Amino acid sequence: MKTLLTLLAVLPGFALAQTATLTEAEAKARLSAAPERTAATVVSDQGADRAYSPPKEASRSYDLERNLVIVKKTDGSTEKRPLLDLPVLFIKGTAEILDAQSRENLRTLSNTIRDLHTGGGARFIIEGHTSAEGDTAMNQALSVQRARAIQSQLALLLGEAAAACLTPQGFGPAHARSPANAPEPALQQDRRVLIVRSR
Repeated sequence: MKTLLTLLAVLPGFALAQTATLTEAEAKARLSAAPERTAATVVSDQGADRAYSPPKEASRSYDLERNLVIVKKTDGSTEKRPLLDLPVLFIKGTAEILDAQSRENLRTLSNTIRDLHTGGGARFIIEGHTSAEGDTAMNQALSVQRARAIQSQLALLLGEAAAACLTPQGFGPAHARSPANAPEPALQQDRRVLIVRSR
């Protein structure tokens, strides 16, 4: 029996957009591609004797139509990482999962992660997000709590060894789709996690 996920796409300037359904097979297909990396265009041999330091993230943007996170690094390189905008939503101001549908989506997600990790060593970032309302520092801490809560729930479903492929990361309201004064249904869609394939 195929489990259906509901993906909610919220467009800038609109409270809620159309709702689409996604099967486990479709979720796996979206996350199955390895991230694409584009090398930096400038190569210099200056400082070749210095210790290597990996480039840091300079900016990130989301292309929800193509299910990608585009990460630009400080060295000029770019990564296009597959993402799944899965509606695992949270109660306002907490890291508690909102409803039964969110818990079912989490179970489906665990199956997708298990298949991709076992079959090819895939690794994932669990991105915690918050709505734009409230204190930025508190929202940042809350987004980390949400990402860690999902990591813990997935560890229960996958087992600790498989859950080692998950890295929680919080973004607070930095990538909220709706302004702080938006209607509550739109704000609710920002209290979410995104699953991004990192390897």
